[in-house]
Amino acid sequence: MPTRGLKPPTARPSALPCTSGEANLASQPLWNARLVTYLITGGKEEAAQRAWSAALEAIDRAPAGQGKPWLSLHFHQWVVRAWLDVGNVARAREAFGLIPEHFGLTELKLKELKWRLEDAEEAELLAESVYPVNVDPARR
Repeated sequence: MPTRGLKPPTARPSALPCTSGEANLASQPLWNARLVTYLITGGKEEAAQRAWSAALEAIDRAPAGQGKPWLSLHFHQWVVRAWLDVGNVARAREAFGLIPEHFGLTELKLKELKWRLEDAEEAELLAESVYPVNVDPARR
């Protein structure tokens, strides 16, 4: 049964033509984030992992967004959140590890996401969450 509010993408990126040097849909971070999070929330974790790997390859070849926090905010962040939402902390950590560390220190949304991830890791380790998720783990 499909997840409420999320519709599956209508076409595969490889099936879409690339015109006059424009990157095709496969290299678009927003499309890829939507596809991967749709698969994660739909319980298709292996398919999501394959889509994530393919997205990383496609986006890595795309010239736009390299070395900028935009890519981390609009691509990686949503995938990490989706993994956390379904309780897969290990895959969330793996995806978060691809975000350049300095973005996690300067971008508030990424800093909060890091705290949420660290809280989830702590909850797994202790079998419960001791502090609210918005408390900086360094201050615990």
